[in-house]
Amino acid sequence: MDGMWPRMEIHPEDNTLLWLDCEGMELGALRGGLKFVEMVDVINIEMTANPPSNEWPSPVEVHEELKRLGFYRQWTHTNRIHIGQYDAIYVRSKLFNPRACSDPEEMKRFEELEVL
Repeated sequence: MDGMWPRMEIHPEDNTLLWLDCEGMELGALRGGLKFVEMVDVINIEMTANPPSNEWPSPVEVHEELKRLGFYRQWTHTNRIHIGQYDAIYVRSKLFNPRACSDPEEMKRFEELEVL
């Protein structure tokens, strides 16, 4: 992904959204676009707990990668429970709002960051 926009300019005051629905290639897209992801503030990503193939990353793997990249899961939406699939919104700490988060673990992780 980094090679697709080598000269893309994003201004620091912009809140850039990256929407990933890659049918099992979410980790590949994130890892292949590390320079681009550094400029992103919000990621909407599809998570699949019951994938049609063993090649798909688990929601845990994707979540851990997004945490490593500095994102917090703000909320989930578009739940398709019959196939174990949902979309999640991840944001940078500057945009994270614990009062609008339904994930206790992410709220706790954010609180720990604020203490440091």
